[in-house]
Amino acid sequence: NIIVILPILLFLLSGIISYFHSPYQLASLNELLRRIIYCFLAIIIIDCFEDKKSLKRIVNFLIFATYIVCIYAVIQFIDTRYFPAPPAKGLDPFIWRWAFGNRIFSTFGNPNFFGDFLVVMSPIVLALFFKKKSFHLLFLWLLITFSTIFSYSKGAWIGFGVGLIAFAFLFVGFILNISKRKKVILICIMALLTISIVTGGILFQLKKRPDSSSFRVFTWLSCWEMINTHPVMGTGIGTFYLTYPSYRRPQIFFIEGMHNTESDHPENEYLEVFYDEGR
Repeated sequence: NIIVILPILLFLLSGIISYFHSPYQLASLNELLRRIIYCFLAIIIIDCFEDKKSLKRIVNFLIFATYIVCIYAVIQFIDTRYFPAPPAKGLDPFIWRWAFGNRIFSTFGNPNFFGDFLVVMSPIVLALFFKKKSFHLLFLWLLITFSTIFSYSKGAWIGFGVGLIAFAFLFVGFILNISKRKKVILICIMALLTISIVTGGILFQLKKRPDSSSFRVFTWLSCWEMINTHPVMGTGIGTFYLTYPSYRRPQIFFIEGMHNTESDHPENEYLEVFYDEGR
């Protein structure tokens, strides 16, 4: 189906063009290989996993993976609150324990990457629960909610809240059999509650950790300056981490407490693609 795979092919083509345009092709090769693997994997899934049985197998793998990371999240939560800090031994058996303090993460990467995965899985698990009425799916969704909260990732909180509102709109609007007036009232109540809770949590975290938001703002400002050097064609796929140190703001040195900090990404997908691949 060309309509389905065309965006994937164009995304792949953009990465290839950017690679050959890049003055740092050795550094760009890593990101280009990832782009190729991701795009072809998506095309293989679209082409080969067409029947209901195959799609169910993929979903089951995702559910299983979510259980693993969420159970590990609970282990981290207990470990960081009721066991001594490294180098003493705790409940978490891995060498990277407490890598982000009391923030929950996983082998996906830092708490933000972990939160991204949870945001994607949350509506899938919730929808399956309403379809199958299986308690273990509700339990998994509660684990996802717990893990998202204690990742302390503000971006994940926003994504989780928006996803929950969208799910509520679809569920109440198209599945719940009540009057139109009651549907509107119920959606408004759920939206207001979700927005209030998520906004309150974000404001609390911003007040508690103001350096987090400042870090992003100054990184984005630096990235915008980088974009202006090659706004049309970009600098090359996967080259942000190479040139960013030349544009890093002095404020970052004070926030991090050192000048030799590592930032592989600007924590904004739009700005990163704009810098790497241009318009």
